[in-house]
Amino acid sequence: TLDALSYPGKALLGLRIVSTDQLGGSIPTITATIKGRKVWIWDGASETAPDFGTAETWTDNPAWCALDMLINPHYGLGRSGRLTLNNVSLSDFKAWADLCDTSVDDGRGGTTQRARCDLVVDAATGGFDLVQAIGLSSWARLYIGSNKVRCYLEKAVSAPLFLFSAGNTRDVQVQYVGRRSRPNAVEIQHPNEETNYDQDTAPKFDDTAI
Repeated sequence: TLDALSYPGKALLGLRIVSTDQLGGSIPTITATIKGRKVWIWDGASETAPDFGTAETWTDNPAWCALDMLINPHYGLGRSGRLTLNNVSLSDFKAWADLCDTSVDDGRGGTTQRARCDLVVDAATGGFDLVQAIGLSSWARLYIGSNKVRCYLEKAVSAPLFLFSAGNTRDVQVQYVGRRSRPNAVEIQHPNEETNYDQDTAPKFDDTAI
């Protein structure tokens, strides 16, 4: 049982290394490639009688990983029944999952999924803070509404949601910034999978603003 384990619910890595002069009396740095745990994935059919299949499935979809962290009874916010499926809007998480699975241009002539969750949690942190951080990195903002954890998705809409005009606003000031003051380039730092996840920088230029 989990109660009989020294580190319940945690992945452990143990090594037995022969002491040589190469170690120099110090503890070596160990790196590992981790695929991650399996989680339950909702089929999207019914929220009143949700079906998650017969077994957990591996996925790097941020929505399902976040849902697992919310309701897992061992290491998530579901411990002691504090948060259950009744406190989660499954339809919101399904919409978030579908958005993350959308294929987008990878910038190299191919496509990739819009967002993935490649995360190792090796330090103590607030559960909901961690879930919110996953959401903010993958086009979603998590909030609590009507006693449920819900998701607001950051995506383009087909039509304007509201029209501002002189008839419904007052004391509005609009200041336009000249081209000389507008940012025309950004640098994005990210772990590069092709170079064993070394830190890399990808510049992006707005040629029309230069």
